[in-house]
Amino acid sequence: HQRLKACLVWLQRLGVLTRQESVSMIPPLCLDIQPEHKVLDMCAAPGSKASQLIEMMHWGDAESDGRTTKSFQWPRGVVMANDNDSRRVDVLTFTVQRLGSPSTLVTHVDAQFFPNLFDSAGAIIRFDRVLVDVPCSGDGTLRKSPGLWSKWTPQEGLALHRKQLAILGRALELLRVGGRAVYSTCSLNPVEDEAVVAAALRRFAGCVTLVALPPLEGLHGSPGLETWVVPHPSDRSVYWERPEDVPSELQSLARPSAFPAAPGSEDVATWAQVSRHCRRFLPHYTASGGFFVAVLE
Repeated sequence: HQRLKACLVWLQRLGVLTRQESVSMIPPLCLDIQPEHKVLDMCAAPGSKASQLIEMMHWGDAESDGRTTKSFQWPRGVVMANDNDSRRVDVLTFTVQRLGSPSTLVTHVDAQFFPNLFDSAGAIIRFDRVLVDVPCSGDGTLRKSPGLWSKWTPQEGLALHRKQLAILGRALELLRVGGRAVYSTCSLNPVEDEAVVAAALRRFAGCVTLVALPPLEGLHGSPGLETWVVPHPSDRSVYWERPEDVPSELQSLARPSAFPAAPGSEDVATWAQVSRHCRRFLPHYTASGGFFVAVLE
């Protein structure tokens, strides 16, 4: 096994292969990358998904019908891989450079405040595809990282919710009309998953909708949750069902956007219809890590 591992590490350094869990490969597959697309990976480090995006952009380089091979052409598009952590950006740069693709850019920006970019004519550049694989509590990895059990609490997701929503909101602002964004986490906490997607749909009402994931042979995903509770920021015995139940001094921590739609409101029926398009990939169903994926157009 040690010799096999050493061989895999060597091949990965050369860019011949990239090792990922099967569920981690789902978000890029949902983007349907084409060679002419402008693609933004907002939280790209360490670079496994960015590498997958780059490879997908090159899939058409040497298509063959069995008799003739299509003449080689570089993709006209670009994959912009961004991350906010300076140390992780170094790893990201190394990871994507292995592939030797000229269709790659690496940026170091806080994804919540990713700036507008302009073309040579002064027009704002909108992206065809945006991957929003946000920082999360990572509780979906507990199966392969049992040491996390001693540190994990439901409150971790609550602390990340605001940032996750800000990143998804900025991603949708950068998306062109008719484009596609994929929101994903390696967490199964609804405050980090369904709550973020539902809040974004309310914010961009009429402009964005959830769509179904493409068929994924051998990977069973459960529909998104229709309702959930929100934990107290520090008291593990307290959970709230409605934002009105949160004491005023804690409302900055347990925000209304973290809650499901109010019972009896129109948003309840709307979310019930579209939440089935979200997918929760549970470890015991996939023999892999836990993952949440939602596709927005």
